[in-house]
Amino acid sequence: MTSTQVSVRLELVTFSYPRAIHTLFRGLDLHLEAGWHGLVGPNGAGKSTFMSLLGGALEPTEGRIVREFEGPVVCCEQRVEVPGALVDGAAQRWDKEAMRLKSRLDLDYEGWTRWETLSPGERKRWQIGAALMARPDLLLLDEPTNHLDAEGRAWLVEALRLHRGIGVVVSHDRELLDALCRATVWLEPGPGEVALTVYPAAYSAAFDMRALRIAGEVRARQKAEAVRDRLQRATIEAAERRQATERSLSSRSRMTSVRDNDARSMARKERALDASAKASREAGVVSRELAKADEALRELPIHKALGRALLVDFEPSPKDPLASLTGEELKAGERVLAGELRLALGRREKIALTGPNGAGKSTLLRLMMRHLHVPEERVLYLPQELTEARISASMDALKALHPDELGELMNIVAALGTDPSKLLGGAPPSPGEARKIMLAQALHQRVYALMLDEPTNHLDLPSIEGLEEALAAYPGALLLVSHDARFRRRVTQTTWRIGEGRVEVEDRREDEE
Repeated sequence: MTSTQVSVRLELVTFSYPRAIHTLFRGLDLHLEAGWHGLVGPNGAGKSTFMSLLGGALEPTEGRIVREFEGPVVCCEQRVEVPGALVDGAAQRWDKEAMRLKSRLDLDYEGWTRWETLSPGERKRWQIGAALMARPDLLLLDEPTNHLDAEGRAWLVEALRLHRGIGVVVSHDRELLDALCRATVWLEPGPGEVALTVYPAAYSAAFDMRALRIAGEVRARQKAEAVRDRLQRATIEAAERRQATERSLSSRSRMTSVRDNDARSMARKERALDASAKASREAGVVSRELAKADEALRELPIHKALGRALLVDFEPSPKDPLASLTGEELKAGERVLAGELRLALGRREKIALTGPNGAGKSTLLRLMMRHLHVPEERVLYLPQELTEARISASMDALKALHPDELGELMNIVAALGTDPSKLLGGAPPSPGEARKIMLAQALHQRVYALMLDEPTNHLDLPSIEGLEEALAAYPGALLLVSHDARFRRRVTQTTWRIGEGRVEVEDRREDEE
């Protein structure tokens, strides 16, 4: 909101937590100027720590962070259960600038006074409005689109464009990152510390740039490995030649006759010694070249490929449709959201449920589950929030599998973008990991259909993209609720839109023909 002549510089920043075994960041250099920057990376890459370093909540172990601005730093966290001092202060401002911004963002005092009755989206609107009213030079946002519907997300982008200072946003919402950001800061865990790469573009273009960089690094590593392998063979061959020469020299020395001409004997001995010396020199040269090749190879990154193609046996449902409604009402308690529903889920259909918050998307998903034409165990239903009991039961089933079956299931987990070794270490799975385990179990059991309510919740961007690839390849039926528009477009072909007391059906495949 203030001058565009602001910046943050990281100069050789190293950070590790007290008593931590490993260093998280080492020697980071970064220069941020006015404008929005997306901060992305897998879970565990240190995004929250990085944001805390930028904002000053944490100090580097080594190096320094130079903040060239005078205005405040504001951090908007994911949680909006309570308004906090920033929102309380903004709600009670009546100056001209504050009133103009409240009007533009549709913030009313009455809403603040009844905070506990506001939806998460309405609370997020207040949180962002209060942050902008503070006129920060550095604004840090953590997953700002959580709980927002399409209208709320469009509003958020327009509101954040009012910010004139430095902005950094952590988000798995690719639409937001593309609409808002001028650059992408990518954190990638390595075998040691986390690496940082800045791409001068929004997420989608940065994704392509990164893919090109990784492809180049993979080719360079393959070439270096080929050189290393060739030199290893050459080392073995040189050693064998040297040993053969030494054996020949020793043999000739033993076989020398007293009647041999001294000159001929000396000549043979010199030739043998020359050959031995040459073989030793060759072995030394090859050995040094091999050492250099090994060193060059250690400098090149290793890229572990997850999210490979999802290959599972599939058995289509004998019933078509799998589930249907023939005049039922969609109700929330006693309130009718839509009536006289006539909907069917075909055995190979992929359908997205859409509508504003509170329209009844999750309710319709549950209603379809109550009107199945196939056994319930042949359909996977994943609600937004998983209970501890269900997660525990899923892990118990995982541990009871035969090793061959476990290997097959872990291949599916890898196709969903998660390293299976992390799930077999004994630690409880994260919410996102638990979702992927249950989805993998269902695919392994050849379910006829998937009914998923916000399956990308708790997933990082690499996992979302892995899940996206898997669902796009899944040959069965899919009924999906998701706020992620790009995700919906990629994995479904039909939309059921809930609103104004009815459900409209739109077949997007007709638009694509």
